[in-house]
Amino acid sequence: MAAKAKPAVAPVGDCDIRFTRLLLGTPDAAFAAWTRPEQIRQWWGPHGMETPVCEIDLRPGGRFHALMRDSAGHEYPMTGEVKAVEPGRSLVTAMPFGAGEATCATSFVAEGGGVRVTSHWHHATPADRAQHEAMGFEVGWDQMFKRLQAHLLGPGARCDLVLTRRYEAPRALVWKAWTDPAHLARWWGPEGFTNPICRFDARPGGTIYIVMRAPDGSDYPMSGRVLEVEAPTRLVFLARAEGEKREVLLESLTRVTFAAHGEETEVRVEAHGVGLVPAAIGMLQGMEQGWSGSLEKLGRVLTA
Repeated sequence: MAAKAKPAVAPVGDCDIRFTRLLLGTPDAAFAAWTRPEQIRQWWGPHGMETPVCEIDLRPGGRFHALMRDSAGHEYPMTGEVKAVEPGRSLVTAMPFGAGEATCATSFVAEGGGVRVTSHWHHATPADRAQHEAMGFEVGWDQMFKRLQAHLLGPGARCDLVLTRRYEAPRALVWKAWTDPAHLARWWGPEGFTNPICRFDARPGGTIYIVMRAPDGSDYPMSGRVLEVEAPTRLVFLARAEGEKREVLLESLTRVTFAAHGEETEVRVEAHGVGLVPAAIGMLQGMEQGWSGSLEKLGRVLTA
């Protein structure tokens, strides 16, 4: 059974939002990942976030505190209270938000050989709910649940890396090599791979679709979306490796920065990959090698 590709996020009342996803795992394992600080620190937060601080007193009236930190060093504290606990089945918490507090009831139910995890948020007012949605609720929780899935799959289902390369080429040319599909197709993918299909719409919300072809003729499609574009200094995109039935095998958030040094350009690639099915573990183990091969090919293209 594979995790469902698209979770559901839907208001169920003027003050409510519900997020649900079917994951590979068991209710007990998912509940433990959700409630044990040593596990929460490993997956909590969207792609690229870390949670260096997490404390929870797992009983009604107990306090919890977590601190998320993004790659730029910005910190996001979260503090609240445990309202109810059913070990292995559900957890209810509340935290200050807007006009009052927001309550989150999360359940863990066995379904189809996996576990359905549902978080139901109730806010004090419709305006608070709208504010929560505007803060990026859907994107943030979608990424968090994918990181939870990777955690439940076990070691190897996640890869975080940073690679830096300096090229003897002006920044405008390097930027074009990353954002013009005709140029991107010349170097994208590991050594020996080609890209018979390469679409990259370099604008916020733009779509990505690349089919990488291995030396043996096997095709590896990748879809995605461009999230941020600050030409010619910063590019952020989300990519998904797909299987034969277009199911999502893994997801990766990539941030690329371009720094000019005279006629040279330094490129920094920060990539965060999470596996959504067991088969993705082997793919993630080759993620650093794949990126290194791509960046070597880019260097050759820029000097050709």
